[in-house]
Amino acid sequence: MSRERKENVWCFHCNNTGIEYITEEYRNGEWVTISSAIPGGWHYYKGGYYLCSKCYNDPKAHKEIKISRKTELKKNLLTILVMSIGFSLTIAIWYFSNGQYIMYGLIPTILALLACAFIKEGIKGGLGCSATLVIAVVAYFYFFHEDNSNTPQDNPSPNEISKTVKQSAYLNGISDISNNSELGNFYFAIANNFYHNDMGLKGTPEQIAAGNKLMVRVYDFLGTSAKKEQMLNVDSMKFFIKNYTQVSEFRRKKALEELQLGINKIESINK
Repeated sequence: MSRERKENVWCFHCNNTGIEYITEEYRNGEWVTISSAIPGGWHYYKGGYYLCSKCYNDPKAHKEIKISRKTELKKNLLTILVMSIGFSLTIAIWYFSNGQYIMYGLIPTILALLACAFIKEGIKGGLGCSATLVIAVVAYFYFFHEDNSNTPQDNPSPNEISKTVKQSAYLNGISDISNNSELGNFYFAIANNFYHNDMGLKGTPEQIAAGNKLMVRVYDFLGTSAKKEQMLNVDSMKFFIKNYTQVSEFRRKKALEELQLGINKIESINK
């Protein structure tokens, strides 16, 4: 049994949208990709980069891909190096202590994991992992090293902290939209404003251009999903945002937040 499905692809340089046709066969309980075809004149590069026929002949487009690849390669190599050092120190401590200092031996590996979080996810991601580690350590000592007192104690469950996403001004009025067609037009209009640099993003010219390009991609994705009355490949979109290193961590986080708001809105209409 085989099937063909469509998946939206975007030109890495100009954000032009195309459709990739993927042929799959059902084998051993799962769908396996047999072949794929991208739009005529388009080119695919390892790492998830696409260039349309126009941008393929633009040296700037190839330069952008090279810069993005080099940045990711540096991060990956540094991550491997840090993890290798941390794990090696853990093994050394366990070996020379004959396994007596298991907890102490874990410290280098834990520190290496935290360092990798800062490398891959930036300062906010690293701080988030650090906070998680602190909570885990406190919980460990609280639950496994509590004293033998017979005084009854209530164990309070952790409070779930929810961060309210502040809605951007250009999303005002979206709550009044109740059909996919109107919602799609609403998102396409936002994408068009970002495309023409009408949203007032701040930073250097390069940062503004990169930020606009990212947000165009997000709202074009949401607009297309709304028009089709079904979500496109959300994981692929999130992967693109998280790995779009031309913008700041704040801008990537903002893009992810607004992507999720859009997903929630589309799903609420399609219920």
